[in-house]
Amino acid sequence: MIRNFGLAVILLSSTCIALAHDGPEHVIAAIDAEIARSGPSAKLLFRRACEYRALRKYDQAKLDLHAALKLDGDFTAAQFELARILVARGNAEPAFALIEPLAHSNDEALRSAATALRGELHLAQGNTRQAIRDYSAALARQPDVQWFLLRGEAQHAAGDDEARVTDL
Repeated sequence: MIRNFGLAVILLSSTCIALAHDGPEHVIAAIDAEIARSGPSAKLLFRRACEYRALRKYDQAKLDLHAALKLDGDFTAAQFELARILVARGNAEPAFALIEPLAHSNDEALRSAATALRGELHLAQGNTRQAIRDYSAALARQPDVQWFLLRGEAQHAAGDDEARVTDL
């Protein structure tokens, strides 16, 4: 599992990665077959959750992410994805509780990615000023084009288009 966070966290922090060329239903069937052969693993459950999310089957995705985290509580990509789904489903409090410890990690890349994700969660709730603050903190530690764009989205939502234009 992902224990040495670094670049892997940043690559996995924004979305589930496309893992196959087939449609989500076909990928789910293949993952189900692999689980039947070898048993569930955090990685397989995470992959299946990503496919469920693509199909907008959020409850199934959430179940798989919880199961993945039971198998590997340190699986950061699963924590990030679960937080996004929780916020999208109106469960912000547990999402923030899941991410907050990661935003205080000793690993700078993980801390930056978690802080940016916290900004994403704030933005999804309409808390633009807090989103801008978190994106700015993440960017101060580690520049990332996606985070600049997301901060620009938050700046626009906050009515600060001058700062947005400066950033872009």
